[in-house]
Amino acid sequence: MSDLVGRTINAATGDGITSSSAAPSGRGGRPPVTTRPAPGRTGSYRTAGASTIATDDIGHDVSRLYAIVETAMMNMPSNGAESSKDDLRPTELIRMRELLAQAWDGIRQWLDSHPSRTDRSQAAMHQGQFLTTALHMACKLMDPPADVVTSLLECAPETATWPDSNGWLPLHHACANGASGRVLG
Repeated sequence: MSDLVGRTINAATGDGITSSSAAPSGRGGRPPVTTRPAPGRTGSYRTAGASTIATDDIGHDVSRLYAIVETAMMNMPSNGAESSKDDLRPTELIRMRELLAQAWDGIRQWLDSHPSRTDRSQAAMHQGQFLTTALHMACKLMDPPADVVTSLLECAPETATWPDSNGWLPLHHACANGASGRVLG
C-alpha cells in the first residue's frame, strides 16, 4: 500500500496509476489517501483529509467508515465554539439534521456492505486525528442513534475504553453532545 502514497488514479485510462510529484500532505503530516474512482466515473480522483473515499481496496476502505463521520463532523453548522442546536437558525437546523441523517445512513450502508468481522473490526479500530475512532466521532455528533453506536461497539468493543488525545472516551463525547439514554445505557 505504501506504493500508492502520493499517486493519482486516472479513471479515463482505467486503473492506471500515475505519480504525482506535487502531492500535498494530508492532515497531521500524513500523506493524502489515494483512491480508485467509483464505477462508471471518469477523471482523476484524489482525496485528502475528510473527503469521502470511493474504493474497493480494503486498505483504503478501512478508513472509509471513519471518513463518513469525520465528514459529517466537519460539515456541521456552527455559530462558534459555544453553539448548540438551540442557537441555530431554522435553515441551519434543517441542514444539520440532513447531514446527520446522511452520516447515519452512510454508516449503516458501510456496515451492511462489509459483513466480514475482520473488516468491521479493522475499520472500527482505525484511529484518525486526535486518536479518535469512528465511535468517538459518532458520539461527538448530536444524539447518535442507538443502533449505530451499538453496531460500532459490536465491531470493536475495546474502542469504548480508548481515550482520545484529550483523554475523553466515546462515552464522554456522547454525554457532552446529548446522546439518548438508550445510547448511554
